[in-house]
Amino acid sequence: MASRQPGFTLVEMLVVVAILSATAWMALALTGDNEDLQRSQDSERRLAAIVNAVRGFEHAAWGGEQRLSGFVADNGRLPLALRELSNYVQLVDMSELADAGEPSTPTAAGLLHGLRLRTPRFDPQPDSDGWNNGGETNLNAAEEKLPKGLRRYLESRLGSAIYRDGWGNQSANAGDDNLDYGWLLGLPANSSGAWRVRSLGANNALDNLPPAQPRDADIERSVLADDWSLDLAGYSIQVVNRSGTALPAGVWLRASLLVYQNHAGGGRWRRYSTQAITGLADGDTVVLTFPAGGYPGGTLDTRIAQGEHLLLLVSDSDSTAHNGNESPWLSGGNRVSRKLMFFANAARPALELALR
Repeated sequence: MASRQPGFTLVEMLVVVAILSATAWMALALTGDNEDLQRSQDSERRLAAIVNAVRGFEHAAWGGEQRLSGFVADNGRLPLALRELSNYVQLVDMSELADAGEPSTPTAAGLLHGLRLRTPRFDPQPDSDGWNNGGETNLNAAEEKLPKGLRRYLESRLGSAIYRDGWGNQSANAGDDNLDYGWLLGLPANSSGAWRVRSLGANNALDNLPPAQPRDADIERSVLADDWSLDLAGYSIQVVNRSGTALPAGVWLRASLLVYQNHAGGGRWRRYSTQAITGLADGDTVVLTFPAGGYPGGTLDTRIAQGEHLLLLVSDSDSTAHNGNESPWLSGGNRVSRKLMFFANAARPALELALR
């Protein structure tokens, strides 16, 4: 009788091969699912970084004073493209930034101001939108200058300025890709609208219906108006006369707020103003309020970017705002001004200015 040799039958071998194949397939599927999850989570993290770069963070500074950092606080507006958050080198006029002269000069065509201390500019007759347009007084005292201008807020791997989503999406249009690096950016129609940024998922396509695959789902984040700006209308300050004498006859007094905005060709300063008062006796206090429209008789949008702005008292010879007959008020030979920090979605700063 022949002896049976040890080993596997064909059926047993087929079973083993099937088990190994199934195990390998499951491992491959799990690896793919894990990679999809990692890419989706990376997109989520990058979206959060974008939103934080726009809105900025609160930071404690000297003496417990709160400071803001971020695109809005530095530039006075929302980004017009994602590259404004990362591509500092290509967008800033480096010659202007290095110039030791007056630090609010125009830039080369299409370029922006870089971050440095900037001199506010008081225009007695701004244009119809409140922006300075020539004939300004430079408010260049050290305590009046404000840190304004563009810097790098986002940095991709290996220091690249190209900041893509977790899927590495690129826009089909090269011009769009150069601006937004594959993200879909939605700009608000006005200052009350939302600024939106979206990752288009693994399929790099806009979702109109729920996608068949979770990996294809779009992810969107928004910066709402109250996340980055606040309404100046109705904001009041107190002015007390401690000069020892009443305001001279025929002299009117108002307060103006100067707000910086970075834009192609160099930064500009928008001026908002309160009503004017006269006849303020020694020891008396008056409340000055910024009206709807930005100044008496004005039609300005009164939403301002969060961040640091300059408030100053203004002398007016005829009580009509923004008509060229105003100049910074001098008390004891010095301007009466104060830097104010405004936070979005928070109480506006209380302030009292004194005439001495």
